[in-house]
Amino acid sequence: MHARKRNSPWTIRLLPTDEPSFASEIPCIPLLEDNMFKNEGKTDRWIRVLLGVVILAFIPKTNWAWLGLIPLVTGAVGYCALYQLLGWTTNRAEKHA
Repeated sequence: MHARKRNSPWTIRLLPTDEPSFASEIPCIPLLEDNMFKNEGKTDRWIRVLLGVVILAFIPKTNWAWLGLIPLVTGAVGYCALYQLLGWTTNRAEKHA
């Protein structure tokens, strides 16, 4: 008989069964965007990702190229700390909530 591990917040149940099974649980690390709300809309996110890629592609081998990571990461995640500080949002779902 196998000892069953305790459920932790880092575990997801994949199969809805009543009997214990190790195959029905896998460890998982939640993404940052699961813990934060999104304050960027779809258009804003696409523009940020494209701008980040363009900056990284056309300004290579300089310290200024690192600035391309800011719009790239914020666009990929959908959260902008500056928007939070200023109370702005371009996410329509967040405006109506």
